[in-house]
Amino acid sequence: MDVFVDRGEFKRAVGVKRRLNPKRIDIMFEAEGRTVGIESKKPDDLVSSTRSRRLARQLRALVETVDVPCLMLRGGWPQVDWKWEVPLDVYVVLVSAQMMGIIILPGPEMDADLVPWLEMYRPVLLGKARARIALAGSDRKRPPSLLRAVPGVGEGLERKLLAAKGSVREVLLASDEDWRRAGATKGTIAARERAMGGV
Repeated sequence: MDVFVDRGEFKRAVGVKRRLNPKRIDIMFEAEGRTVGIESKKPDDLVSSTRSRRLARQLRALVETVDVPCLMLRGGWPQVDWKWEVPLDVYVVLVSAQMMGIIILPGPEMDADLVPWLEMYRPVLLGKARARIALAGSDRKRPPSLLRAVPGVGEGLERKLLAAKGSVREVLLASDEDWRRAGATKGTIAARERAMGGV
């Protein structure tokens, strides 16, 4: 992956190509016909460029120039009085950036770590990989339908009942005989009655 950085940016980054970018976008790379552009901000620069409105101009140029605009926040949040604190006006700009379709990326504090971080993000930014969310146990399974919550109703019985009656409501209100014809046992029919509160 060829990573191009604006001259004067990322002085210690290894494996990047430097070029003067007329729009002054900090980082750009292209793959599979899409251009990713990244505006990079460390905490103090984030605050000062927000307050001077420079960040708004930079983000507008980013959106107009590239296919995948990103804002990389590097090295944590601004520190005020020895506490990590984000001023409210910075939050407003970050939310506005997201509303413009700009992806907010955490980034490395050290310039030398830039390329490995970009390699990690690249598949997601180019749409080649879905974000992985850790799911455990039953979270991986499709949530059961209302009918499947009735003890004894499996996928096959559910399918037959819905084919005969057309909707979950009509299935639940169907006669015991309709349930028997679909293959329900006495125990399943009784469980349906209990589930509906004996109505």
